[in-house]
Amino acid sequence: MIKDKCYIYGSIHILLPHLENALDKVDVVLLEGFLIREWEKLVRKDPVTIVSILGVLFSLLVEKIAFGIARWYYKVFRGIEFKGDMFSVATLAKERGKIIERTDSDFHEVYALKKSVYVEVFTVFILFLVGIPLLVLILLTLFIEIIITANGIFYWEYFIQIFQVGIQSGILVMMQPEQAFKLATLLVTGGLLLSGPIFAYRTIDIRDSKVVERATELVNSGKTVLIVRGKMHVKGIVRELEKRGIYCKEIN
Repeated sequence: MIKDKCYIYGSIHILLPHLENALDKVDVVLLEGFLIREWEKLVRKDPVTIVSILGVLFSLLVEKIAFGIARWYYKVFRGIEFKGDMFSVATLAKERGKIIERTDSDFHEVYALKKSVYVEVFTVFILFLVGIPLLVLILLTLFIEIIITANGIFYWEYFIQIFQVGIQSGILVMMQPEQAFKLATLLVTGGLLLSGPIFAYRTIDIRDSKVVERATELVNSGKTVLIVRGKMHVKGIVRELEKRGIYCKEIN
């Protein structure tokens, strides 16, 4: 087991990492950073990918807003210019003359290695668009029937009648452009908020395998490595490196 050649930091992205001591021990820093370049080409090639791509872009937008709040906090209360965890680590590493690499994947690589992820995310998105209104209608129907009967006895005929009325009312609402637009916007936004994290979770093996392979190459060549990754990546990376005979020490 190779020791003292690999360190890993699990970042909570909106918090400032303090890695000054760790950087003094390493030669190379491997940063996280999923690449979104040329995603339009992939959409033209396979339209099903649009849901996953928009989901990730939407997640990045939410993350950017969170970074903006964190930036304001650090500037006002601590007098620090914070532009994101990976940017902060890169800045510290450059000041110390360390080699910096962004070791991650992109949409095209995921498509080549695990095309099924795009299909899965698209399927979940469609089920969400159909399933949420249907679930709300069923729950509302049950609630109305409980109020009507008020005796704790379930009547299928009442349920079906109320359900039919609910469907008819829903159709009437959807025939009004303004209401239809509001509902569609709400559902699509919710679906994309769900799609981004699902895509990230289902591609974590591909993304982490790249950093594991690169870290292994560097350590075997005599370099000392610091891996900076989101908190959720740490255990899997440490486990895979141990399989390759490398002990990677976690820095808290």
